[in-house]
Amino acid sequence: MNTTILSKTKTRKLDRSIQNCISSCYAYMALREDYRQQLRILQKEIGFKYIRFHGIFCDQMGVYTEDKNGSAVYNFTYVNLIYDFFLETGIRPFVELSFMPKALSSGPETCFHYEGNTTMPKSMDKWNKLIEAFVRHLIGRYGLNEVKKWYFEIWNEPDIDYFFRGTQKQYFELYKNTATTLKNINIELRVGGPATSKNLWIAEMLEYCRIKKAPIDFISTHHYCANSAIEMNADGTRNRIYHGQPKMKEDVEGVVKAVKDSTFPNLEIHYTEWNVTPFFTDTFSKNTEFTSVFALQTIKDIRGLLNSYSWWTFSDLFEEGGVPTSPFSSQFGLFNLHGIKKSVYHAFHFYAQLYNKELVTDNNAIIITKSDNGNHKLLLWNLPAVKQTNFTGGDWELDEHIITETVTLEGLRGRFKITETRVDKKKGNAYRQWQSMGSPKYPTKTEMAKLQKGSKPEVRRKSVKAAGSLKLEFKLTPCSIMLVAIDKE
Repeated sequence: MNTTILSKTKTRKLDRSIQNCISSCYAYMALREDYRQQLRILQKEIGFKYIRFHGIFCDQMGVYTEDKNGSAVYNFTYVNLIYDFFLETGIRPFVELSFMPKALSSGPETCFHYEGNTTMPKSMDKWNKLIEAFVRHLIGRYGLNEVKKWYFEIWNEPDIDYFFRGTQKQYFELYKNTATTLKNINIELRVGGPATSKNLWIAEMLEYCRIKKAPIDFISTHHYCANSAIEMNADGTRNRIYHGQPKMKEDVEGVVKAVKDSTFPNLEIHYTEWNVTPFFTDTFSKNTEFTSVFALQTIKDIRGLLNSYSWWTFSDLFEEGGVPTSPFSSQFGLFNLHGIKKSVYHAFHFYAQLYNKELVTDNNAIIITKSDNGNHKLLLWNLPAVKQTNFTGGDWELDEHIITETVTLEGLRGRFKITETRVDKKKGNAYRQWQSMGSPKYPTKTEMAKLQKGSKPEVRRKSVKAAGSLKLEFKLTPCSIMLVAIDKE
C-alpha cells in the first residue's frame, strides 16, 4: 500500500490508553524480587500509569482474620510493602477489591491455584468495615490527595460462577455496599465495576445504579478474542470459539454505546483485561510473533474509545494454574518466566517510543508520528488472517503473505538518518529461539544467554538525502512489526 504524508496532513494526539494500565498475577506475587525487577524494566522502557491484579484480600496477604470472639483483626503489612514498591516504581494501584478472606467468607468455594475465596461475605457489615479500615489505612499512609488518584474496582468477573458464587443481584448488593462505604469516606474516591468477562452486565449495571442511586465513577469489563464455554463436555473438552481480531473493536464500540445511551454518558470506561485468548493451553497466541501484530492492530482499532486498555498480563510470573512448568508455557505476559522479553513486549515498547503527534492516514496497518522539530517515527505491521486455530499448544495456520508498504513524506529536505528496528519470526523472538534449542525445560546459563540474545530486535541504519520529499519502501514478512525512526542529521 502507498501512503503519502503531505506537509499539511491533519494530526491528532496519539492515543496512549494502553499505557494507562497494565495487569499482573495476584497481589502476593508482588513481594517477589524477580517480579519487581521485571516491573522496573517495564516502567523504565514503556511506562504505565496503573497496575491491576487480583487478590489484595487473599489469605496469603494476611489482611483479615478474626480473634476467638469473632472480632475483626486487620493487618496491612504486606499491603504496605506492595503499594510502597509500586509508588516508588512510578505506578499507581488500580485496586481490584477481591477475593474474600476465608474468615469472612460464607462458603468454601475458591478459584485458582492460590485458592482465592469466591463467596459473598458471611456478614455485609463486617465486609463494609473491612473496606473502610483498608481505605482509611491507605489514606493515612499515602495521603488523601494520592489515593483520590487511584481506582477501586469491585471484584473480578462476577458473571462467571468460578469467580463469584452468587447471583447478579448479590453482586449488585456487594457493589452498592462497597461503593457507598468508599464514598462515605470521601466522595472523590473513584469506584466502579462490574469487571465482567466478555463485556457483560454493562447495561444492567448502569440501570441498577440509576434505580438504586448507587455511586459509580467508571465502567470496567474484560474481553478476549476467543470465548470458552464454562460447561465441560462429556469428553472433558470445552467449546472454544475464536471470533477474529476485528471483534475486539466491535466489543469496545458496543460497551461505549451502552454507556453513552445510559443515564451516565460521561463515565470513564476501562478494559481491565484483554489478550488474544484466555486459554491456559494456547501457547501460540501467548508467545509468538502473532501476538505482537494482533496487539498492535487492536490498539490502533480501539484508539480514542477508552480511558485504559490493560493487557493481561505484564509477566509470566503467574500462578493461577499452578507453578509454571516451562520457560514459555501458555501464560499471558510481555516477559517470560525468566524476565526475557517476548515478541509482544516489543510491540508495546515500539508504541511507547512514538511521538505524541499522530498523522492521520487511511492506512490501517501503520502509525506515523512526528516531533515538534520535524523528526518522524513510523510503526508498521503485517497481521495475517487466521485460517485455523490450535488451542492445545501447536501453531495456528495463518494466511501468510509478504506485504510492501511505501511511505512518502513530503516537505523534507536535507540528510536523514533512518533506523529500522524489526521483530518477526526470526528476529526479536525468544520463543522461536527456545524452540530451535529443543525447548529446554530448565535452560542453563549458556542457554539463557542465547535466549536473551534471540530476544533482541534486528536494527538497521542508513543515511539518505531528501530533496523535497522522502520515499521509503518496507517489506513486511507475515507477523512482523517495524519501528522506523527518521531523524535529521
